[in-house]
Amino acid sequence: MSNIDYIVLDRDGGAMLEACVASIDLQNPPPARVIIIDNGSRAPVSARLVRRANRIIDRSETNLGFAAGANRGLGHVTADYVALINNDVVLAPDWSASVAAALGSDDRCGAAQSVILRPDGRVDGAGVDISDGTYRQTGYGLQLSELAGGEAASTSGAAVPSAAGPAGNSLRDPHRYPWGVSATAAIYRTAALHQVSEGGEIFDSRFFAYYEDVELCARLVAAGWRMALLPMPKATHAGSASAPLLGRRALGLRTRNRHWVHRLHPSVGRLVPLLREDAGSMVRLLARLRFADAAVVVWGVVTGLLAPLGRRGT
Repeated sequence: MSNIDYIVLDRDGGAMLEACVASIDLQNPPPARVIIIDNGSRAPVSARLVRRANRIIDRSETNLGFAAGANRGLGHVTADYVALINNDVVLAPDWSASVAAALGSDDRCGAAQSVILRPDGRVDGAGVDISDGTYRQTGYGLQLSELAGGEAASTSGAAVPSAAGPAGNSLRDPHRYPWGVSATAAIYRTAALHQVSEGGEIFDSRFFAYYEDVELCARLVAAGWRMALLPMPKATHAGSASAPLLGRRALGLRTRNRHWVHRLHPSVGRLVPLLREDAGSMVRLLARLRFADAAVVVWGVVTGLLAPLGRRGT
């Protein structure tokens, strides 16, 4: 499957962005186009990244956030499939072929991802799990061999013995079909995205950043689309490399947006577990005398529960 456009959002990524784009250029089959959204970088994205005919660089003078920035990138997409890749991700050369095969083998599959690792070799995510009433990256922080459920897969596809681990962290639970996928590094069926678009948007721009991919998955699932997981690590994610650019705002958005997902999709997430998670965050912050951060969590909870959710695109 070579009909894949790639979207990368960047804000002052520098060498990190260059490594990401270089890994995209090495994909086999090659990308149809690489769309880089320069999302309010202090210095415009380097012209070195525009050396190929299949490259588009679209610069916004302000930071649009992930949701609106991704929507801007999606406006350029003409391929049947689109890959969203964080600028702090490096892909294995066979990432697109492997993930696209998992996606293309099922015509009701709307999106797919591989297992994603952190630079230290631990798992960053293996699909989105909502089984405990919150929204979690399956297997986050575990060694690959610690993913429960029998056997994890190595980068070559060979079976790796697996120790028993926490419930919900298994590559076999939820089997080949996780509830959702992470926009950290995933391929989406373009037709599925357009089917679930609302108010002219695919991602909900009200979220700005964080959990907008979970909200999108909720719409895809409600429309009858499945997500697929390639149970092999084919991508490495540095992890929240852009969060420092938002400062405390990132903490507030992460807190608020979890509740917005639940308000928009009451069957996705549960209020008591979400509030319990918020309370745990506040206790940890107060114990470390991080009073300002604790206040941000309170803001996130209050706005998450009470702020009006106006019309899409406003």
